[in-house]
Amino acid sequence: MLIARAPKDFRGLVEAIAECTAFDEDLDVVQYTFHFWYLLKQMIVMDRYNEARNELGDIYLTLVHVIIDHLQYPAGDGADLFDGDREEEDKFKDFRHEMGDVLKDCCSVIGASRALGSALTKVIEKLNALNNGAQVPWQQIEAPLFSMRAMAREVDIYEDEILPQFMKILEKLPEHEKIRYATTLVLGRYTEWTAKHPEYLELQLNYITNGFTNPSKAVISAAAQALKHFCQDCSQHLTNFVDQLYPFYENVAGTLDLRSYYEVTDGIAHVVRAQPLDVMLQALQYFGNPICTRLLEKAQLPGNDQLHRDIADEIELLNIFVETVDVEAPIGTKNPTAQFVIEVLPVISQLLDKHGFSSYVAERGAKFIRFSLFSCGSDLLDVLPTIAELLASQFQKTHFGCYLYVTGTVFREFSREDTSENIKASVWAFGQEQITTFFKYLATINPANAPDLIEDFFRLMGDVVMYFPFQLIASDLFLPSFDAALIAINLNEYDTIITGIQYLQDLFAYGSKYPPSSVHKSIPDNIRSIIVRLANEKGQQLATQLILGLIFSLPKDTRSDALSLFLEVTQLVDQNTAITWITNTLQQLPVGTVTDEEKAKLVSKMSTALNSGDYKRIKSQISDFTVWYSRRNVTPRSGIATPRETQSSHGFSFNG
Repeated sequence: MLIARAPKDFRGLVEAIAECTAFDEDLDVVQYTFHFWYLLKQMIVMDRYNEARNELGDIYLTLVHVIIDHLQYPAGDGADLFDGDREEEDKFKDFRHEMGDVLKDCCSVIGASRALGSALTKVIEKLNALNNGAQVPWQQIEAPLFSMRAMAREVDIYEDEILPQFMKILEKLPEHEKIRYATTLVLGRYTEWTAKHPEYLELQLNYITNGFTNPSKAVISAAAQALKHFCQDCSQHLTNFVDQLYPFYENVAGTLDLRSYYEVTDGIAHVVRAQPLDVMLQALQYFGNPICTRLLEKAQLPGNDQLHRDIADEIELLNIFVETVDVEAPIGTKNPTAQFVIEVLPVISQLLDKHGFSSYVAERGAKFIRFSLFSCGSDLLDVLPTIAELLASQFQKTHFGCYLYVTGTVFREFSREDTSENIKASVWAFGQEQITTFFKYLATINPANAPDLIEDFFRLMGDVVMYFPFQLIASDLFLPSFDAALIAINLNEYDTIITGIQYLQDLFAYGSKYPPSSVHKSIPDNIRSIIVRLANEKGQQLATQLILGLIFSLPKDTRSDALSLFLEVTQLVDQNTAITWITNTLQQLPVGTVTDEEKAKLVSKMSTALNSGDYKRIKSQISDFTVWYSRRNVTPRSGIATPRETQSSHGFSFNG
């Protein structure tokens, strides 16, 4: 603050700190100054401190040169510049990124073009020295390139002084792994600028794609990352490059690591998305058909773990295309992505039939269907029966939860207000089939061994109760769904517990006068009566499980939802019934852990709250009691039984 107010008086102090930043012998000393430059920048960029910015700007300009010098790797040209000291290498890399933050501060003070120009000047000086026959260490070129990458966020996309000069020297940069790596990442950072300066597009594209032939994995990875950003931000300028991109994509397919392959695919998909609608399907087929061909070949092979992983990885390529090319076709025009999905579905079906017992293949196949539904929605209406049959048959065979998860997507996409009643009826019939299959399977297993499956089921049930609450509540699946939710709440997994609790919250909400969702305008009397009857008949079981769970087993993050569920159910029954639930639950606590007076005190407080309709107080009383009891009695040395021992295990049976 004082420096900003009186920059001339304190200039000597700032220069002294700048000398500390320039200290070469101990980088720890240098690092100590970074926060000072940040704090000073925060002040002098304000309009009121223009004088300070003008007075101290030259120091920040010098600071750019100092930082670039510090950015240089240790001298040497070997593969290991740190003599095997990995800790020192990691420390230096982290330090470089911190110095990058200081460069951003400099940009804020002196302007990005001025700071960027300092870096470019250093590069040009070294290139001129090389041309004159001098020996220039690669470190002296790589460091200013790194600084240009670090400053990218501060550079305006309409900057037209420094970056055009840099593009013109791109092909003159010496071929060195570290230099190519740094340059490639620089180009990847300025793709938004390139989108506004397409005249430099092809030059950069060639430089990036040439990086894929480099023997260095780091360079290839950088090229993949840069190409992804390049295609994302410049896709509108690359629509005529599909013919060049296709052979490139096929050539690199077998050479890239998986992450780089996905990044390149993502970039290509953005270019496809930018194509005119009438040629988009052709572009999708251009890149997608070879993937499908490889998948069909793999479908005929005998299964093993590596093959299944390879299949899953190939399907993910299709997922990237389908997720990215999510266009909306005008009315009366076919959606090219939907057409592509319809062509690919038989391939996915064949893979699932042959290798669907592999969780890798199943998860990726289900993901393809889910992304297809997200991207295409009602444009897939013609193949909805095929999709439903595929999901149902695979779930019957494998009992993998991913198929339930995607079933929920079907509900969300085809149960909206503008969907015809015939389609909604078909979706509900499909949902009933999936729910029935789940219940039959749940009756044969130990639920503790399938928490993820149960979680996926209740995520589906959240969609069911959103779009088809009345059909569900009036069906034979209603009571089994309640019993299954009790099982979910009694398990040890947080996500499973919370989905079970939230499902019951949604369910019991239909016992009130007003629907919990805007999807429905009112609640029929017969539906309300079914929910109220459930509360009266099963409320004791639920209340006991919730209260004991709050004491012994429920994760802390589920407390609020569990208490809200308890409160919701108590509002559907009379006061005496609710008091009976609490009294009976207290009797299940181990003898000697709570006195009769303490029990009576809680019951009395609850009665008062129920009489007055103070439901907030009811919630707080149960919360306070369970916390108090747990702190006093449930300790490692107390010997008090856990709810797994005090509560009867909820067996599940289903005769549907």
